[in-house]
This record gives sequence, C-alpha cells and structure tokens, in this order.
Amino acid sequence: MSKHKIRFTKILARYADDYRQQLSEQEDKAYAKYGITTTVDHDHEQQLKQKELNKKDAEIESHKLNNQRLSDDNENRKEKSKKSNRLVNIWLISLLALIVYQLCPLTESYPKVSDEVLMVIFGATTIKVIGLYWLIIKDLFPGNKG
Repeated sequence: MSKHKIRFTKILARYADDYRQQLSEQEDKAYAKYGITTTVDHDHEQQLKQKELNKKDAEIESHKLNNQRLSDDNENRKEKSKKSNRLVNIWLISLLALIVYQLCPLTESYPKVSDEVLMVIFGATTIKVIGLYWLIIKDLFPGNKG
C-alpha cells in the first residue's frame, strides 16, 4: 500500500469514528426525548433497585430488633409481676398471722396490738395492695401515650 492510501484510510477511519460518536449522541438525545431506556439507564435502574432492597433489608432488621426489645420488655414485666405478687402474698400472710395471734386464746398472756393500730395496718395494706396492682396493670398494658 502506498503512503497516500494509508493516510487516506486513517482519515476515513477518524471521520467514521466521529460520525459514529455523533450518531450515538443523537440516539441518546432521541431516547431521552421519548423516554426510551438505554443500557446506561438500565444499569442505573439496577442500582436503584439494589438501594431499595438494601433499604428494605435495613427496615426488616430494625423491625426484628424492635420485636426482640418488646419480647425482652414482656419477659421483664412478667418477672416484676411475679416478684410483686410474691411480696403482696407474704405481706397478706403476715397480716393473717397477726389476726390469728390477736384472736387466739392461747396468746392471752402476751401483749396484744390495739384496735387502732390494727386498723391503720389493714388500711395501709389495702392501699398498698391496690396501688401495687394498679402499677403492675399500668406497666403491662401501657395504652396510647398521646
């Protein structure tokens, strides 16, 4: 091949590349004008879908953690309820023992508790029992705050 043919071939190749690039740019503009997706747009859509999936995965993980927290809260509430129930039962049994002591004829030689003191103890006990169970119910069933 002669030098002129090689040079001419290179010039034609360069013009052909420029022409292809211009056509590609015109096609991209036409695609954008009519809303036709290209491969670049397809890759972008895939990235958006992946971001959306990652966001949903994060939401699922957040819900799992929230459910675990609520489950732990319920276990703690059950434990507190059982402990307070035991405390109230022990207190009521001790009051019952005090009543038996007061009414038992075998303990007549021992000092008795006056009626006023018994009334105060029973009144305070009733208020404590009602208050304690009210707090437990309020904690177990909190309702809406607002």
